[in-house]
Amino acid sequence: MNGTGKFHPKILLLLGGFIFFISAVVWNVLPKFKNGLSITPPKKISVKVSSVKSVEVSPSIEAAGVIEPEEKIDLFFKVPGRIEKVFVEEGERVSRGQKLASLEKYSFEQERKRQEANLDSSIAQLKLSEEKFEKARKQIQAKFIEIKKQNELVSRYREEYEKAKRTFEAKEAVFKEGAISQEELNAARIEAIARSTVYENGKRDLDIISLGMTDSDIKESGHPVPKTDAARLIILKEINTKIEKAETEVAKAAVRSTETLLNKALQDLKESDLYSPMDGTIMQKLKSRGDVLNGASGQGQAVLVVAKIDNIFAVFNVNEKDSVRIKKGLNVDVIADVLPDKLFKGEIVRVQPYIVEKTHTLQVSAKVSNKEIKLRPGMFIRTRTFEGDKIKVFEIPRISFLESSDKEGSIFVVREGKAFKIQVKIKETRGDSIYLSEGPNENDQVVIEGNSRLKEGSEVEIEKEPTNPPQGG
Repeated sequence: MNGTGKFHPKILLLLGGFIFFISAVVWNVLPKFKNGLSITPPKKISVKVSSVKSVEVSPSIEAAGVIEPEEKIDLFFKVPGRIEKVFVEEGERVSRGQKLASLEKYSFEQERKRQEANLDSSIAQLKLSEEKFEKARKQIQAKFIEIKKQNELVSRYREEYEKAKRTFEAKEAVFKEGAISQEELNAARIEAIARSTVYENGKRDLDIISLGMTDSDIKESGHPVPKTDAARLIILKEINTKIEKAETEVAKAAVRSTETLLNKALQDLKESDLYSPMDGTIMQKLKSRGDVLNGASGQGQAVLVVAKIDNIFAVFNVNEKDSVRIKKGLNVDVIADVLPDKLFKGEIVRVQPYIVEKTHTLQVSAKVSNKEIKLRPGMFIRTRTFEGDKIKVFEIPRISFLESSDKEGSIFVVREGKAFKIQVKIKETRGDSIYLSEGPNENDQVVIEGNSRLKEGSEVEIEKEPTNPPQGG
């Protein structure tokens, strides 16, 4: 109001507008009260669903790993030399016994010829020594016979001497009685002296030719004196041909040594060619023509790497908590990252006997057939190992899962037109599917699209799958 007791025109204008607004509201609401109070229901949320399936699956263990060849060998030359030629390239299939590379042959051929000449010389020396040894043995045999003859002569000389001596002694007695003349006595004395001289000379000759052939010589050699001539001759040949025998043994040793050197030269010549030890594939070519090798299997000396890849190993690590479930013979599914649509089947053949302390994992190897050579060493793979009897689980699409942990979470299911959130436990995940050990009921409809807008008890409208219109003729 102003000072005159009247309302200001602006206030009157605002008051009139407010009265008009209230009148309009009353005009629109009043009929509804007359017809009874009603509230517009909220709009239903549109969702897509998929049915929960009850299936039986074998428990499995997921892991990641790499492809390794069934067998891999680094190939070396065992002898030094310069590479003359490498006959294969990387990726080439080779057979067992196939020549892969060779060294220059000149030095190996020269060494072979030199040792062949040395062997011829050693064999000739051995032959000479054996002939000398055999000659010495024959000389001992001849000497043995000569000694026997000399013994017989000495015995006869002794008898003749003793006879002449007795004759002289008898004539000497008769001479004293004057029965014979001095000349006759002197003749008997001369005969006795002559026979004595022959006898002594015979004994001296026997002693000379018996050197090394006596009983004392046999005893000194450590042998008992034999009773037969045959046994005696064997021993006498042995003790009197030691030098010749030793020379023969030295010559034999020289032949053996030279044969060894020749065999080495022949082996080195053979080793100057490199052959494949197995059927396989050339994985790496590390040396080329002209490269010089020192003949050692040390670092940097490998020429080629050959591997068997018709069958390969899928090598993967399993967590320590799952390691107790792993054993030989279990089936394994293998998928390579570069071949996501190709499934390979394998079987565990090796299980590492210990847990790696740093990673707390167990290394496992599964043998996988690779006849088409799709898998190659070094490829990254993912594996699933199946173990135990089949169990009943609930299968749901992975996109329906509201994750809270790696083993637990929740899903929305539609029952009587409303969405309900239920807690579930994961048994395992395979690709686009999740297998639940508990939570939903079989044939429940699980929300796969639109669940981000849902709350407990939300009314939903299930979208129908579009049908393709019939094709015109």
